[in-house]
Amino acid sequence: MIEKVNEQINKVEVAALVTKRASMLQAKTAAVNLGDETLVLLKMMVALCGELKQESQKAAKELDELKQLIRGAHE
Repeated sequence: MIEKVNEQINKVEVAALVTKRASMLQAKTAAVNLGDETLVLLKMMVALCGELKQESQKAAKELDELKQLIRGAHE
């Protein structure tokens, strides 16, 4: 997933450069393309944040289970 995010960041950077260099006639199309690529990147980041949240919750649950096992071993 990180590789895809990096690829999308590169696409957004290229789209931003194209928009910056576009003539007035091309500016609208370039701006729309930049917006589209940025939206894709944002959706990827939201998905990645969701995955990180799930992994964090899983890790917290596993930590709690380990703590319970340790407590049980000391009793």
